[in-house]
Amino acid sequence: MINVIKVSSELDIAERRLPQGGRMRRRAGGRAFDLRVQTQPALHGEHTVIRLLPQDTRLLTIEDLGFDAELAASYRRLLDHPSGLVLVVGPTGSGKSTTLYAGLQILARDATRKVLTVEDPIEYSIDGVQQSQVKPEIGFSFADAMRSFVRQDPDVILVGEIRDGETALEAMRASQTGHLVFSTLHCNDAVDAVQRLLDLGMHPNTVASELLAVLAQRLARRVCDGCRVLATPDPELLAELWPKGDAPADFRCFVGEGCARCGGHGTYGRIAVVEYLPTGPEVRRGIAHRMPIDELRELALRSGLRTLRDTALALVRSGAIPLRELRDMLSVERMGG
Repeated sequence: MINVIKVSSELDIAERRLPQGGRMRRRAGGRAFDLRVQTQPALHGEHTVIRLLPQDTRLLTIEDLGFDAELAASYRRLLDHPSGLVLVVGPTGSGKSTTLYAGLQILARDATRKVLTVEDPIEYSIDGVQQSQVKPEIGFSFADAMRSFVRQDPDVILVGEIRDGETALEAMRASQTGHLVFSTLHCNDAVDAVQRLLDLGMHPNTVASELLAVLAQRLARRVCDGCRVLATPDPELLAELWPKGDAPADFRCFVGEGCARCGGHGTYGRIAVVEYLPTGPEVRRGIAHRMPIDELRELALRSGLRTLRDTALALVRSGAIPLRELRDMLSVERMGG
């Protein structure tokens, strides 16, 4: 079975000692799928993970993501900036690319702005956007693409992921030369993204001057609208969220009882839970002075940081997500505020 998968995704069937990555396309049930294949050597043979990406799925808009009015307006405002760096961060599978694609759709409708992307791989094709795919085997990496892009007279550049110091440096340079740059990072929250850039060798003054905002996000299961009912909060969860016992008297939560629409699960679809960090003057000064991460987080909170906890609790109270989802997206430390 492993060899069949390898042949279909153009991998080397004789190589069983090293991890390999490939892709293939298949149709099933009248739908087209792009399959991303990753093999991993293990003690007893090889393991394979296949990621399914439906190609006929409609791209989500900002409204579809579940952003509230204030956050959606902030995101749209970022798209209008003439230059700067915007990061969407979070773990694998947290919807970072989907959030970026929602913004790209808006940019693509503006014929006066040239938009270039370099991705690994190109997940969805967008009309009006010039998309490129990295090819490390021929020496075309994210950093190589960035160096080429700035000579193509773009207005907006999307870098699929900042993985190393070289790519981070080219993203900063592109921002400094008058381009709006969007990218993703793998880190835990918005403030950690600043530390990640510094760890990649970026100068604090450069990060402070170029970073416009950071969106850190997770995906949460959405309560099914067809069977949503008011529920009694779990006392253990309440104790974690409010260790001092000062939970709001009017706090409420909802669950799905299970119906035909959600197949008895009580949840249907997913929604983005976003932490939004705008880099105002105070935060910029903190970054430039390389303030310790805990102190920078406190400063960010005073300067308007919307935390994952705050956003998630608002979604719980509105009936969008069940209370139990908070344990899947927040650490023990962050659960308590």
